[in-house]
Amino acid sequence: PDAAIQSILAEYLVGDTSPAYKELVLEKQLVESLSVSTSPHRDPYLFPIDATLQDEKHRAAVDATLRRDVKALVEGKVDAGRVKAIQDHLRYGLLMGMDTPRDVAIDLAFYAGVMGPPDALASYLKQLGAVTPKQLTAFAKKYLIDSNLTVLTLTPKPAAGGTP
Repeated sequence: PDAAIQSILAEYLVGDTSPAYKELVLEKQLVESLSVSTSPHRDPYLFPIDATLQDEKHRAAVDATLRRDVKALVEGKVDAGRVKAIQDHLRYGLLMGMDTPRDVAIDLAFYAGVMGPPDALASYLKQLGAVTPKQLTAFAKKYLIDSNLTVLTLTPKPAAGGTP
């Protein structure tokens, strides 16, 4: 179930419909892109939030926004309607992406290989539909805490003129 929780949580926190995405990408245009690199894994996996900044000077504001949204999640402030919409989007999007028999075979093999049983894809789709707001909060309380946080910053070298 953690794989399904992480998939929904990624969309909830930084997906195209998230407050963070609307604020940081669309409205204030502080970041070029915002995402979580997540895919199903059999064992616990990292939850990397990636933000590509428009300008280095926006780092603190972007960090504050992301921490604010994680804190709200930890406090149990979860929009059940958004969770349901994300579940539907992920489930139907996965199914709609299987246009050919080859696509079906690739997805069936991938999920069976990652999760074990031959019916892993069907099981994962059910798990996506069963995730609750309480599970998102519990996951955030357990894993999205400061003691588990690692911040990696990649900044280009300054150019000859002194700016990156």
